[in-house]
Amino acid sequence: MYIDVKYGQNQTAVVALGDEDDLKRFSVRVPAGCPAELVASSLMSAGAGRLDGEEAAINVDWLRQNTEARSQQWQTDFERMLAYAASKGWMDPAGTVVIAHIEKVDGSPRARG
Repeated sequence: MYIDVKYGQNQTAVVALGDEDDLKRFSVRVPAGCPAELVASSLMSAGAGRLDGEEAAINVDWLRQNTEARSQQWQTDFERMLAYAASKGWMDPAGTVVIAHIEKVDGSPRARG
């Protein structure tokens, strides 16, 4: 799963989940060359999370809200993913954020239709 951060012509951010069925990977994808300040404000404005150094701290509640329509089996697998992340130290002690690495992707920094 990844969080896709795209930008429209006015630098308006679109923050959405992608590849939700892949619960073995977790990242935030941003356009190559996008300033960290813009990524930080985009994540915060969407309620998705914040930058934490060179990684992103993603709100678990935001993830749950954006996947609540998924099946019970998916939810169970998602909870396993979070437990694994916690076991590796990739979550805060309260379990409110999970750490994701930032992936710089090529392509136009424009929002999807």
